[in-house]
Amino acid sequence: MGADQISRGGYRLETLPVSPDASDLIVVLAMSGGGKRSAAFGYGALKGMREVMVDTANGPRSLLGEIGVITGVSGGSFPAAYYGLYHDKAFGRFETDFLYADTNSSIYGIYLLPWNWTWLVDPGVGTNDFMARVYDRTMFHGATFADLEANGRPLIGIGATDISYGTPFLFTQSTFDEICSDLSAFPVSRAVAASNGFPGLFSPVTLTNHAENCGGRTPGWIRRVSQAERHDPLSRLGVEAKRADRYLDAERTRYVHLSDGGVSDNLALRRVGNQLQTLSAEDLRARGLVPVRRLLIISIDGQGAQDSTVALRRNVGGIFALLGLA
Repeated sequence: MGADQISRGGYRLETLPVSPDASDLIVVLAMSGGGKRSAAFGYGALKGMREVMVDTANGPRSLLGEIGVITGVSGGSFPAAYYGLYHDKAFGRFETDFLYADTNSSIYGIYLLPWNWTWLVDPGVGTNDFMARVYDRTMFHGATFADLEANGRPLIGIGATDISYGTPFLFTQSTFDEICSDLSAFPVSRAVAASNGFPGLFSPVTLTNHAENCGGRTPGWIRRVSQAERHDPLSRLGVEAKRADRYLDAERTRYVHLSDGGVSDNLALRRVGNQLQTLSAEDLRARGLVPVRRLLIISIDGQGAQDSTVALRRNVGGIFALLGLA
């Protein structure tokens, strides 16, 4: 009962094929938030990992080739998603498509250009819808999570924050199972826009919860969590189960409003750490992780040092100065 899911297939680790000569090492790479600074740092780390060789049971290999999972929030979601779509072709293109592009001009355009003012009169349109179109036009070109699935490992976990509960939300099929939805057709650009939806500057990305259509099905790992664990604030498993319970009850959560992933998990480690706690031996077999003997978690922390000199000034500055301080 422990390994059963609400649905089968979709974008989750166990559906992505494992190479026949897979080694005993799996690498989990977490890319933090921090705007373009963190995006550049994360991208640079990926480039550097090509040159680092590690010993495996099958001989020396590039550290980059051993990555099984990449999680990214806010600025870190850009290199994570881009590498997930293009793999080695990302190198040399990411600079032009994103790092050297004038993203700020697109943000200014949302607020200053009258033909972009739909969000002022239509409650169904938000400022982040415009940014999702920008990211799609310049970087992702219509790609969906079905395209990420077709590319195989590493699994790309784009992280956002559910502003209703202040909890991390990871764009994988396992999470979408909880709201009885299919992730495969969801645009990668929209997930990245949600992950980068700085509160106050961008509107949240909203999903509809269809859990009532799943007939009360519950993942096996949730059924294993005792009430004592659910009431223990120090239990990672209990915290994760309580988070999932909110989505499985459609009367409690009808809509999921997603904003910047850095608000709840700026290191992109919280959800992946909690999910590791949910795995049983059967889950490990289903995910093709039984041969794994070594787990390496690398935190790519692109956060800048806090500018404490602002405490000496009366005026902090405009919105973009505030973004620089965040």
